[in-house]
Amino acid sequence: MKDPVPDKKALALINDLVAHAAANERPLRNLLQNLSNTFSVDEQLMRNVHSMRWRIKNPNHLKDKLIRKWIEARKKGRKFVIGPAP
Repeated sequence: MKDPVPDKKALALINDLVAHAAANERPLRNLLQNLSNTFSVDEQLMRNVHSMRWRIKNPNHLKDKLIRKWIEARKKGRKFVIGPAP
């Protein structure tokens, strides 16, 4: 059986999510850098942290992942409930 294919509505939502992520990449990078700086200069905080790492997905890879998640949700009979943060 073939995988379901996202319809126009689902693709529009996915494209909106990717655009939202791309539009907010700089503030997110700044937030992550500030968190890293805060933890690295505070000895008390660092005692409780083993390691820190993060990544921000490339927009094309994010779109591919969201499509895979949409397909997975459909196969399991679930709604695709991913949306932008308020």
